[in-house]
Amino acid sequence: MSHRVLFVATLHHPQQLLKDRAAAPEDDMPLFPTSMGQHFWERAMKRRGWSLDVFWRNLPGFGPRDIRLLRPHRHSQRITPSKVISALMRRLPARLNWDYRMRNAALVLQAREFRPDILWLIGDNTIIYPDTLRIIKEETGCKIVYASGTSPIVFSHPIERAAARLYDLVLVNDYYHGIQWLELGAKAMSCLPVAAIDPDFHHPYSLTPEEQARYDADITFVGTLVPDNLYSERVAALEAVADLGLGVWSVHDVPDSLRPY
Repeated sequence: MSHRVLFVATLHHPQQLLKDRAAAPEDDMPLFPTSMGQHFWERAMKRRGWSLDVFWRNLPGFGPRDIRLLRPHRHSQRITPSKVISALMRRLPARLNWDYRMRNAALVLQAREFRPDILWLIGDNTIIYPDTLRIIKEETGCKIVYASGTSPIVFSHPIERAAARLYDLVLVNDYYHGIQWLELGAKAMSCLPVAAIDPDFHHPYSLTPEEQARYDADITFVGTLVPDNLYSERVAALEAVADLGLGVWSVHDVPDSLRPY
């Protein structure tokens, strides 16, 4: 059975997506960059003949919806003007943010045109209102899938919890996170690896001697290490084993103490 899926997501690596699209055939333009896990969902769904579209919720509500306007998403400890502005805007109730209101209106228009039977909402949503999801659900009859890799008690936002009763299915990495979403009102949950597993990509690779030397490590960490208020204990644990063959990989900034690794 074929489905029409409208993803609602944040584009973290716009430059990578532009690069991927430049190398892709015109009749098979990728929705997600190869650097995002959703890329593998997209590949699997296309193989099944599903029709896909994406709404980038981090594009401004005003002006052209052009991904070339976005910058890569990278966590750091530095205080920048954009961080200050973002922090101030986050203190506003989402419904009072005129830019967010325009983004929600744009999503409704895109859903009306695309007519999805599944609205696939990626976690860490601070922008899309519950009322917007309700309108789309009523007008298109779609089901809402919410995919998140974190606990709703620890990391979710009020706007996400307020919409929980609209989620027909929640996909989580941890079974108990799914139970928490059910307690918040979600209709069903399934514990799956949110980072998709694609046999064409996720398999052992043969490395050159140079690559072996570059990637060799007895203890490997892949993930996020900033800001301190969230990850100081994680950093301390890695510092404690730093001399035991540690390798650290992150798309975000890394504390000075761990940069050599």
